[in-house]
Amino acid sequence: MVARRFWFIAVAALLLAGGLGRAARASEVFDDEKLIKLLEAGLSWTVIQRKIDVSESFLTDSTEQMMRIQQTAKKAGVLTEGDINNLQLKILEVASKQKDLVKNGVTKFMNAAVNSKPGEQEYDAAMRDVLRVGPACVPELRTYLQSENELKRIAALHAYEKIADKSAPVVQDAWMMLTDRIPAVRAQAAKAFAALADEKSVAGCIEALQAPKTNLLDGYALSLGYVRSKSALPVLVKTLSARENGKEARFAAAFALGELGVKDDGAKAALLEAVLDESDDALRAAAAQALGKLGVMEALAHIKRAYDRFGKGREALVYELSNFRSRETMEFLIYTCLDSDKNDVRISTVHALNKLTGEDYKNPEDWKIWWEANKETPEWVATGKTTKAP
Repeated sequence: MVARRFWFIAVAALLLAGGLGRAARASEVFDDEKLIKLLEAGLSWTVIQRKIDVSESFLTDSTEQMMRIQQTAKKAGVLTEGDINNLQLKILEVASKQKDLVKNGVTKFMNAAVNSKPGEQEYDAAMRDVLRVGPACVPELRTYLQSENELKRIAALHAYEKIADKSAPVVQDAWMMLTDRIPAVRAQAAKAFAALADEKSVAGCIEALQAPKTNLLDGYALSLGYVRSKSALPVLVKTLSARENGKEARFAAAFALGELGVKDDGAKAALLEAVLDESDDALRAAAAQALGKLGVMEALAHIKRAYDRFGKGREALVYELSNFRSRETMEFLIYTCLDSDKNDVRISTVHALNKLTGEDYKNPEDWKIWWEANKETPEWVATGKTTKAP
């Protein structure tokens, strides 16, 4: 009896919190896209109406979406004018009933975004609720794009990315946020924009870099990297090479070139030069990462030169060496970087060695003993050495 009582209390708590109640109301969420599929399949108004009534329905009553529904219904040719009119009225009814629920869900998500971050339970649970509702959350999310709190702007754009509603107003929202005043917001806007991008969107980013109207260019460059637009390669090389573009834009261009995965001579030359940039340690690391993704082994000599030449940012450079699997890399990490007088460099070196070898030693002497016992094995002998930087 006691166990049964506690079970009842636990279930009641879930119902009051909405966690179980929502799942119990319906087997699936019925949204705009599912409505479109039913219309395209030629189902009758009677069946569609019943489906809306028995489902947990979240339908969007925006002008654009209602016009889309009407056009789809007319094209399918099954519903009469009266049926279509009734369907539109039903959409307005459902949307009106769900407004408070949607608003509360988005508010909960925004509170979670301020108090936690992606990967943490509070944030991820709130995000799942937003994604369950889908595009119907977009109008409420849009209001937070104007929030003074950048964490809320970032969260709204993160939801935009995951919902992937490619309607014109949503794409335009993401485009506008590419020039937000906060770099972290621009970075998330780039992910959202890339998730929604089409050929026209890609062309817009390329044009924005070719003829800049703002000094905030990193969002455009990051977007082109995320969509892996090969046509953007020349303008990304140009953006990286032009020092007047500023640190954020050059960093983003270096990252994007790595994402493109194209072994272009111009890109390689620009990235190798960026590894030795004297003014920006973050750019040096981004260029090293890109060269690693592209498999440009000659970059190793440039990275070693940068390590010797610049004290700042060594820990980031050292970690990027994990992308250059060779005996020369191992020798440099073990006999130079592990002996650094900077703790963060030593920690980063151990992480790089872990990634390269799968081993988990912490002590420099243990790494040296392991290396001496393994450096003549075929897997390391075969990697050879690279040329030195000029």
